[in-house]
Amino acid sequence: MSKPKERPTVRVKPHSYQPSKAELEEPFVVRKRDGSIPMPGELVRTALRPMNVIEDPDA
Repeated sequence: MSKPKERPTVRVKPHSYQPSKAELEEPFVVRKRDGSIPMPGELVRTALRPMNVIEDPDA
């Protein structure tokens, strides 16, 4: 039997965080660690992968 992979940890801002107007209007680009743009299938696999989510005010 294979060993289950460890879940990655994602740090997010607290649920009470209110972004500024400038932050809301800032363009958002998703890039992989090597700087390339991921394919749609890669985004889906990453977004739906189980992970630990931690509220972090410094995120």
